[in-house]
Amino acid sequence: SPTLDEAEALARVEALGVRPPFILQVGTVEPRKGIENLVAALPRVRRELPDLTLVLAGPIGWGQVAGLREAGVIALGHVDDAALEGLYREATLATVASRSEGFGLPALEAMAHGTPLIASNATSLPEVVADAGVLVPPDHPAAWSRAILDLARDESARAEFAARGRARAATFTWAASGAAHRRAYEQAADRPGPRRRRRS
Repeated sequence: SPTLDEAEALARVEALGVRPPFILQVGTVEPRKGIENLVAALPRVRRELPDLTLVLAGPIGWGQVAGLREAGVIALGHVDDAALEGLYREATLATVASRSEGFGLPALEAMAHGTPLIASNATSLPEVVADAGVLVPPDHPAAWSRAILDLARDESARAEFAARGRARAATFTWAASGAAHRRAYEQAADRPGPRRRRRS
């Protein structure tokens, strides 16, 4: 649940040197996060929506993501929890452009904050997001441009995905996780094991 009111959220964001409207990508800045595809998508986005910027919140990991400064990307590095909440609250939309994710916590965080989400249709993300966000191939900058432009321009779609995201995020509780693990163990226990060969 939100801990900042609207004025506080905006103040936290402006203190970082960020002004809406912006796209938010949260997580370590490294190649597997697919950030270069967002950077490649930006020129078309900025031609049609010149005020919309890309903001990266997260530490620099291994490898280099080229062209951030030239593309006008704002790379904040690590931010504290209050600043991160402000960013989620004020973002026009959030992206999770990863090629691979073990789970996809930034997608869940965005949905929990009611931030409209565009995510890769790769690895665990479709299972986490389901129908609560727009799913895009990770290595297809043109598809990212189209998805960003479509969602940024459509206020009713953003409101719909915000509502779906909150509802989806609410299903990810410790109780639900425990119940899912129990079902998995029960199903595994009911399966016949591999037959052993008898030694002659």
